[in-house]
Amino acid sequence: MVQIHFWPNKPFNPIAREDARSGLTAALQGISDMSGTSWVFSALGAILAVGLLDLAIARAGHASALLFVFEFRQKLASLLESGNRETYEWLTLNATRMQAQLGSEGIVSFRPPFANYIVPNYVVVPNALMEIRKCFDDSILSRGSLQSQYAALLDDALLRHQGTVEERVRRNTRSFLNPLKWLARGVSIILGVPIWILQSVGLVSEASGTRFRASRAFQVVSGFSALVGFASAVVGLVTGWEPFIALARKVVPYAF
Repeated sequence: MVQIHFWPNKPFNPIAREDARSGLTAALQGISDMSGTSWVFSALGAILAVGLLDLAIARAGHASALLFVFEFRQKLASLLESGNRETYEWLTLNATRMQAQLGSEGIVSFRPPFANYIVPNYVVVPNALMEIRKCFDDSILSRGSLQSQYAALLDDALLRHQGTVEERVRRNTRSFLNPLKWLARGVSIILGVPIWILQSVGLVSEASGTRFRASRAFQVVSGFSALVGFASAVVGLVTGWEPFIALARKVVPYAF
């Protein structure tokens, strides 16, 4: 025979019910706080990753630029020593690329040999190469020091640029060891995305976009944003925003 037991009804306990409700509310609040903190740190980690990736890309670019300068100087030395036509053609084919890489370092105020005037904004690489070729083609010009003067002008510009790139490599190496630099680079890239979009659709020229990103105002905004992001992460890690605001209200009651 199956016996059925009837449990007596327990009396209603309002205190236990309120304790359960409070526990559930606290658990949900804890989950909400954890989600907010996780979101902050996820965003911070993404920005740091973007900055670190940008530093890695810049490092690769510096290395490529440095190798190109080395090769160009070696080819120039070989041309001056042998006058090889193929070497001159290689230098001429790569002159535009090198001039673009030099930038302002490849544009000087230049006084031509034996002249009493100065040429402003003299574009060094293509013009110097052309004068060197003239010296090879003209037996009279090849006898003097004209060729060596133009070669020295070109090599000096290349050497200055080599020093500039090496300094960029040193700065990049120091930035790799500084997470705050990762943060600053990441914020700068994210803030520059609208400018990149405008450049892509042709509403802003590449030169204008580059000048804007290099402007003092953009750098200040980028640095301030990075500082705010870092402070937010620290506050979220140490206390959380609500306890921080409560503490700030006690310290400065009229500020919040």
